[in-house]
Amino acid sequence: MADSSWTMSALPEPCLTQNPHLAFCPNFSNQDYDLFCQGVMALDLINSSAAIAKLVIDWTARNDRDKEKWERQTASDREADLERIRVHEALEVKAWLIAEKDAEEKRNKKNKKKPQLDKFDAQAKVADHLEHHIPLYAQTKINDRKHVPLWYFLPEAAKDTAAVELTAPDSVHLLQDKDSGSLSL
Repeated sequence: MADSSWTMSALPEPCLTQNPHLAFCPNFSNQDYDLFCQGVMALDLINSSAAIAKLVIDWTARNDRDKEKWERQTASDREADLERIRVHEALEVKAWLIAEKDAEEKRNKKNKKKPQLDKFDAQAKVADHLEHHIPLYAQTKINDRKHVPLWYFLPEAAKDTAAVELTAPDSVHLLQDKDSGSLSL
């Protein structure tokens, strides 16, 4: 058995498919409507012209209710269309923002890969000579935990090594003699 809380009014109203504003009241005096007129005359105990008038009044009242329902239905449809448009526009804006964010992240990632230069001070004073650094040969020996003569840590050795390293192309591999410390190709 059906649930007692369910009622006929709980069913949604069916949508109208035709505009009731365009409907015309039928001619109830026509022979096609004789059966309706006879039924109304029998129920209300009235004559034929009163039955036709009653059918016209009832049809007009029903059409007026349908017109109101049509207005509600079209207003609801317009609101639903506007809501769909708003949702669609919001989704487009969200997609655009995501695309912009992705593009910004790509630009940032690309910029991070580029070497960043420090700020340049045009008024800074530059020394006349460079501080000497440990030659590559000596650094390699230290990393291998092998004996390195002290000469490699003197400024003269650093100057000699720097001069050779600066003038030699990158494709040349410089080798240093263990005993004398001289560079060879």
